[in-house]
Amino acid sequence: MENENRMSIDEISAPGAGIGYAGYIGIASMLRKGAVVYCEADSMTLDFEKVIVEFENVALAERFEDDVKRGTARIVLDEDMSIAAAPIEIREGWDVALVAGNKERLEALRKELWEDYGIHAPDQPAPKRETSGIKRLAIMHDHGITAFGFKGRAKELEKWMARNGFDADDLDHYHLDMYE
Repeated sequence: MENENRMSIDEISAPGAGIGYAGYIGIASMLRKGAVVYCEADSMTLDFEKVIVEFENVALAERFEDDVKRGTARIVLDEDMSIAAAPIEIREGWDVALVAGNKERLEALRKELWEDYGIHAPDQPAPKRETSGIKRLAIMHDHGITAFGFKGRAKELEKWMARNGFDADDLDHYHLDMYE
Protein backbone atom coordinates (compact mmCIF):
# COMPACT_ATOMS: atom_id res chain seq x y z
CA MET A 1 0.00 0.00 0.00
CA GLU A 2 1.29 3.45 -0.87
CA ASN A 3 2.13 5.64 2.15
CA GLU A 4 2.15 8.94 0.32
CA ASN A 5 -1.58 9.62 0.73
CA ARG A 6 -1.80 8.56 4.36
CA MET A 7 -1.23 10.57 7.50
CA SER A 8 2.07 9.72 9.15
CA ILE A 9 4.97 10.78 11.32
CA ASP A 10 8.28 10.37 9.54
CA GLU A 11 10.60 10.48 12.57
CA ILE A 12 10.58 10.37 16.36
CA SER A 13 13.97 11.05 17.90
CA ALA A 14 14.71 11.40 21.60
CA PRO A 15 18.18 9.94 22.16
CA GLY A 16 18.20 10.75 25.86
CA ALA A 17 15.34 8.29 26.30
CA GLY A 18 16.70 5.75 23.86
CA ILE A 19 14.02 6.53 21.27
CA GLY A 20 15.15 6.74 17.69
CA TYR A 21 12.65 5.81 15.01
CA ALA A 22 13.05 6.97 11.45
CA GLY A 23 10.51 5.55 9.13
CA TYR A 24 6.81 5.41 8.61
CA ILE A 25 4.51 5.74 11.63
CA GLY A 26 1.01 5.61 10.20
CA ILE A 27 -1.62 7.76 11.87
CA ALA A 28 -5.23 6.52 11.84
CA SER A 29 -6.72 9.54 13.59
CA MET A 30 -5.56 12.94 14.73
CA LEU A 31 -7.14 15.66 16.83
CA ARG A 32 -5.75 19.11 17.57
CA LYS A 33 -7.00 21.22 20.49
CA GLY A 34 -5.15 24.52 20.58
CA ALA A 35 -1.44 23.80 20.97
CA VAL A 36 -1.97 20.07 21.65
CA VAL A 37 -2.04 17.38 18.95
CA TYR A 38 -3.22 13.83 19.68
CA CYS A 39 -2.34 11.07 17.20
CA GLU A 40 -3.39 7.44 17.24
CA ALA A 41 -1.32 5.01 15.20
CA ASP A 42 -2.89 2.92 12.48
CA SER A 43 -3.02 -0.88 12.53
CA MET A 44 -0.03 -1.14 10.17
CA THR A 45 2.29 0.58 12.64
CA LEU A 46 4.28 -1.52 15.06
CA ASP A 47 5.78 -0.28 18.35
CA PHE A 48 3.82 2.99 18.62
CA GLU A 49 0.20 3.29 19.71
CA LYS A 50 -0.51 6.93 20.63
CA VAL A 51 1.30 10.26 20.77
CA ILE A 52 0.30 13.52 22.44
CA VAL A 53 2.41 16.57 21.67
CA GLU A 54 1.96 19.97 23.31
CA PHE A 55 3.72 22.73 21.43
CA GLU A 56 4.89 26.12 22.64
CA ASN A 57 2.16 27.79 20.57
CA VAL A 58 -0.83 27.06 18.33
CA ALA A 59 1.03 27.92 15.11
CA LEU A 60 3.57 25.14 15.74
CA ALA A 61 0.75 22.69 16.49
CA GLU A 62 -1.02 23.64 13.25
CA ARG A 63 2.21 23.17 11.32
CA PHE A 64 2.74 19.73 12.89
CA GLU A 65 -0.85 18.81 12.05
CA ASP A 66 -0.27 19.80 8.42
CA ASP A 67 3.02 17.87 8.37
CA VAL A 68 1.27 14.73 9.67
CA LYS A 69 -1.29 15.07 6.86
CA ARG A 70 1.58 15.32 4.33
CA GLY A 71 3.57 12.51 5.95
CA THR A 72 6.55 14.74 6.74
CA ALA A 73 6.05 15.29 10.50
CA ARG A 74 9.10 14.99 12.76
CA ILE A 75 9.41 14.94 16.55
CA VAL A 76 12.95 15.73 17.67
CA LEU A 77 14.00 16.18 21.30
CA ASP A 78 17.72 16.40 21.92
CA GLU A 79 19.02 15.08 25.18
CA ASP A 80 18.90 17.65 27.98
CA MET A 81 22.49 18.71 28.66
CA SER A 82 21.57 21.25 31.34
CA ILE A 83 21.92 21.04 35.10
CA ALA A 84 18.23 20.03 35.21
CA ALA A 85 19.24 16.58 33.89
CA ALA A 86 21.76 16.02 36.73
CA PRO A 87 20.92 14.03 39.85
CA ILE A 88 19.25 16.10 42.55
CA GLU A 89 22.23 15.71 44.88
CA ILE A 90 24.51 17.40 42.35
CA ARG A 91 22.01 20.17 41.62
CA GLU A 92 21.63 20.89 45.32
CA GLY A 93 25.40 20.66 45.82
CA TRP A 94 25.88 23.21 43.05
CA ASP A 95 23.45 25.63 44.69
CA VAL A 96 25.10 25.25 48.12
CA ALA A 97 28.62 25.73 46.71
CA LEU A 98 27.48 28.74 44.68
CA VAL A 99 25.86 30.46 47.69
CA ALA A 100 28.89 29.66 49.86
CA GLY A 101 31.27 30.92 47.18
CA ASN A 102 33.19 27.62 47.36
CA LYS A 103 35.19 27.80 44.11
CA GLU A 104 36.97 24.51 44.68
CA ARG A 105 33.70 22.64 45.15
CA LEU A 106 32.21 24.34 42.07
CA GLU A 107 35.20 23.26 40.00
CA ALA A 108 34.89 19.68 41.29
CA LEU A 109 31.18 19.70 40.39
CA ARG A 110 31.91 21.11 36.91
CA LYS A 111 34.32 18.22 36.35
CA GLU A 112 31.87 15.62 37.71
CA LEU A 113 28.98 17.00 35.67
CA TRP A 114 30.95 16.83 32.44
CA GLU A 115 32.95 13.63 32.95
CA ASP A 116 30.21 11.53 34.55
CA TYR A 117 27.07 12.89 32.91
CA GLY A 118 28.11 14.88 29.83
CA ILE A 119 26.33 17.91 31.29
CA HIS A 120 27.48 21.51 31.14
CA ALA A 121 27.60 23.41 34.43
CA PRO A 122 25.15 26.33 34.69
CA ASP A 123 27.98 28.87 34.36
CA GLN A 124 29.35 27.29 31.16
CA PRO A 125 28.08 27.82 27.63
CA ALA A 126 26.01 24.90 26.45
CA PRO A 127 24.58 24.07 23.04
CA LYS A 128 20.94 24.98 22.55
CA ARG A 129 18.67 21.98 23.02
CA GLU A 130 16.58 21.11 19.96
CA THR A 131 12.96 20.54 20.98
CA SER A 132 11.10 21.26 17.71
CA GLY A 133 9.00 23.73 19.70
CA ILE A 134 7.68 20.89 21.86
CA LYS A 135 6.68 21.81 25.39
CA ARG A 136 5.47 18.38 26.54
CA LEU A 137 5.16 14.96 24.94
CA ALA A 138 3.80 11.51 25.81
CA ILE A 139 4.38 8.46 23.63
CA MET A 140 2.62 5.15 24.26
CA HIS A 141 4.64 2.39 22.68
CA ASP A 142 4.93 -1.36 22.88
CA HIS A 143 6.68 -1.44 26.25
CA GLY A 144 5.34 1.57 28.13
CA ILE A 145 4.86 5.29 28.14
CA THR A 146 7.69 7.74 27.65
CA ALA A 147 6.90 11.30 28.70
CA PHE A 148 8.87 14.52 28.37
CA GLY A 149 8.27 17.66 30.44
CA PHE A 150 7.05 15.75 33.49
CA LYS A 151 10.13 14.45 35.31
CA GLY A 152 9.09 13.55 38.85
CA ARG A 153 5.47 14.68 38.32
CA ALA A 154 3.45 11.54 37.54
CA LYS A 155 0.13 13.00 38.84
CA GLU A 156 0.53 16.06 36.60
CA LEU A 157 1.23 13.74 33.65
CA GLU A 158 -1.88 11.71 34.44
CA LYS A 159 -4.09 14.83 34.50
CA TRP A 160 -2.51 16.20 31.28
CA MET A 161 -3.03 12.88 29.52
CA ALA A 162 -6.69 12.70 30.60
CA ARG A 163 -7.35 16.29 29.43
CA ASN A 164 -5.89 15.50 26.01
CA GLY A 165 -7.56 12.24 25.03
CA PHE A 166 -4.94 9.80 26.32
CA ASP A 167 -6.36 7.16 28.67
CA ALA A 168 -4.66 7.99 31.98
CA ASP A 169 -5.48 4.46 33.21
CA ASP A 170 -2.72 3.29 30.86
CA LEU A 171 -0.24 4.61 33.42
CA ASP A 172 -1.25 1.73 35.71
CA HIS A 173 -0.57 -0.92 33.07
CA TYR A 174 2.67 0.21 31.49
CA HIS A 175 6.26 0.95 32.35
CA LEU A 176 6.55 4.74 32.76
CA ASP A 177 9.69 6.74 31.93
CA MET A 178 9.59 10.48 32.63
CA TYR A 179 12.11 13.05 31.40
CA GLU A 180 12.42 16.81 31.58
